[in-house]
Amino acid sequence: MLDDSEGSAAQAGWGLLIVFGGNGRLKLEDENRDYFLGRHSTCDLIFESVQVSNRHCSITRVVHSGSDPQVSLTLIRDTSTNGTFVNGKVRQQVLKHNNMITLAGKEGEKKGKELICGSNFFFFFFL
Repeated sequence: MLDDSEGSAAQAGWGLLIVFGGNGRLKLEDENRDYFLGRHSTCDLIFESVQVSNRHCSITRVVHSGSDPQVSLTLIRDTSTNGTFVNGKVRQQVLKHNNMITLAGKEGEKKGKELICGSNFFFFFFL
């Protein structure tokens, strides 16, 4: 798991994705917008492997402004052939701070304090 201080990097937006190994990051700023991850050149975070679908998954922050206090949820939607894993589960779900996300591969696992990654497409989500 990465340091919680990474969460402060997202303060200008509402979220931050950091690819394990430092090979990329994506700041999430616009609410009620789909951010796409995949192989296609129009995706917001692009991966070059054929294991990753053209539009592998999307991440959206849905804000319900009519409620008091304002309620917002961050959803990840799997639209792939090979799966999107959030803490080991494949499905649409609500993302939370420090969730581990893996595209098209086995979930990363902890051995002691070390994180062993089963996929090159492994990243963290920060609120």
